[in-house]
Order: sequence, then structure tokens, then C-alpha cells
Amino acid sequence: MKSKLSKIGELTIPIILCLALIFTALLSITSIDNLQGNARVINYIGIVRGATQRLIKKELNHEPDDALIERLDNILYGLANGSDEFDLIKLEDQTFQAQLTEMESSWSIIKDEIYKVRTGSSNEALYALSEDYFVLADNTVRSAEEYTEQRVQIARNHLIILNTVFIILAGGCTVFTYYQEKRREMLIRIENENKRKSEQLTRQQRELLAPMNEISELMYVSDIDTYDLLFVNDAGKRIFNISDDLSNLKCYKVIQGFDSPCEFCTNSRLKTDETYSWEYTNPLLQKHYLLKDRLIEWEGKTARMEIAFDITATNNEKNELKQRLERDNVLVDCIRELYHNHEITDALTTVLAHIGQLFSAERAYIFIFHVSLSVVF
Repeated sequence: MKSKLSKIGELTIPIILCLALIFTALLSITSIDNLQGNARVINYIGIVRGATQRLIKKELNHEPDDALIERLDNILYGLANGSDEFDLIKLEDQTFQAQLTEMESSWSIIKDEIYKVRTGSSNEALYALSEDYFVLADNTVRSAEEYTEQRVQIARNHLIILNTVFIILAGGCTVFTYYQEKRREMLIRIENENKRKSEQLTRQQRELLAPMNEISELMYVSDIDTYDLLFVNDAGKRIFNISDDLSNLKCYKVIQGFDSPCEFCTNSRLKTDETYSWEYTNPLLQKHYLLKDRLIEWEGKTARMEIAFDITATNNEKNELKQRLERDNVLVDCIRELYHNHEITDALTTVLAHIGQLFSAERAYIFIFHVSLSVVF
């Protein structure tokens, strides 16, 4: 039952985090879309404001622009009702819509006055209307900005509330799972400890010593705290010329030839009931080994057992194959360069660079000798 509760707790956390990510993403996307739509509305109101001033200046200078009038009509309609042409949304704010309606009404009056000016009427009324329209457009822009800020603040608050709720849920599940896991680990440790104490004496003597001495690979056991050699099998004694007396012998001195513990020692990486595999070239033997390290119980204390498999020949073959592949790749690159590059000087320079890199050369040259022949009659 406790195991099932622990598994449920472990599954609940990722589910909650996934749901939080989905809801947050959807809310963010919706907020961004709304913000983009509001920004376009604000931008187009500014366009209307500027374009209206430009239009009136042109009309006052007797430069009619019916195309601009039509464009302003379309923009104002899009702002009020939404428009696919300008990618505009309808801003659902009563204050903004009231001011936009006033802008449309004022725009109709301005258009009527423009047509009067074109027929010879005074332009003073048109100028005054343009100034009032500019102020009205400013107020409308301000209303749209305030509405946008309100929507952003609402979205922000929703995100904060949503994330807080999910964080609390995930935190509660994490705490529950943590204590369940701690309790389970404590029970497992107690059980394993009792089992190890009852089996360690007979298992070490009967199941380890004999097989260790029979295998042909190097095997040794060392203390993980003091680095003292506790056991070396017969193959290891022959390889390193070690006697049966292992007193005061350190693994790093005998196996590696170092005067202090190895910087690459795997003691800190080892875990109970797990084997750690790695490769290393022994500086004393000049051979490449595949090493298998494992924590074991040795005479009542924790020790490290290491088995070394000589893979020097395999490693040399692998390196030779890698070098051959690099040479083949350089050859292909050189052929490709000579084939595609019709500038022989550039091509030779690139080929020399590839060859120099392959052989780790500092410089690469081609010497061309021109021999002139003279014939004497």
C-alpha cells in the first residue's frame, strides 16, 4: 500500500507540472493575442490621427486626396467593427467605443467641410475641426491604452494565481513523496543491513577468494578510505610482481605508480549494488584497460573491487580505423575541392590546409619550378 502511494505521488507531480505548463501556455498565448490586437488598434488610431492632419494640410493647400479619405473611412470602420484587411479586432470597452463613435461622427463633419473647401468656402472651419479631431483622437488612444493596461494586469494576476495554485499542489505532493521515499529507503537499509551481517562472513570467504584467483584478468580490492590493498589475485601479483604480503601497500602506488591518491579515483562515483565501467591506459604497463569497479563488503568494512580487462589491441584497432577514416575524409575533401574549384591557386591552398591539419603541420607549401630549355644549333 505504501509503495502504491509513493508511486501515485511520483506520478502526480509531473502531471501537475504538465497541467500547469498547458494552462499557463494557453493563458499566455491568449493574453499575447489580445495584447497584439489591442496594440494594432492603438497603432491604427494613431495612423488615423496623423493621416487626418496630413489630409487637411493637403486640402488647405488645394491638393485633394480622395484615396486617403477612402482609406481613413475603411480604417475607422475596421476599428469600430473589426477588419480582416487591417487585422483589427473590436475593442470591447464602452469608453473607447463611445469615443470612437464620436470620432466617426467628427470625421463625417470634416469630410463635409473638405468638400465645401474644395468648392471655394473658407478653410478656417476645417482648420478648427482638425484641431478638435486631433484632441479627440488623443483621448481615444489614451482610452485604448488604459484598457490594454487593465487587460494586461488582469492576465498577470491570473497567471500569478494559477502558478501559485499549481506550485502549492506540486509542493504538497513533493513533500508527501519525499517522506514516503525516505521511509521506504530506511526500511530497505535496515533489511539489507541485517541480511549483509548474516551473510558477509561465509560469502566473502567462499564465493570471492576462489573465483578471484582463478580468473586471468587483474583483480584487486582496496579500502575506500585508506587506499590500502586488501587483496590482489594471482594474475595481478604476476603482472605487478607483488608478494603475498600486502601490508602497507597502497593501490595508487602499486597499480598506477603514483605517490598520492589518483585524481581520477572512482570511489566517489560508486554506488551499492551497481558496477561502474570506465577505460584507462595504465602508465606502468602502457596498456589500455576496460575497468569494472564495484563496492563490496570486505571483512566488515566497505571496499572497492576492480577488475581490469586488457583491450589494448582492440583500442589500437579502433584508433587506426579512426585515423584511416580521417585520412579518407581528407582525401574526399581534397578531391571535391579540386573538382569544384576552378581557381587552381585557391583549390591548392585549401588542399594544403586540409593536408596540414591532418598531419598537424604548422605550414604546408608547394614549390613549382619553371625550367626553360634552350636549343643550340
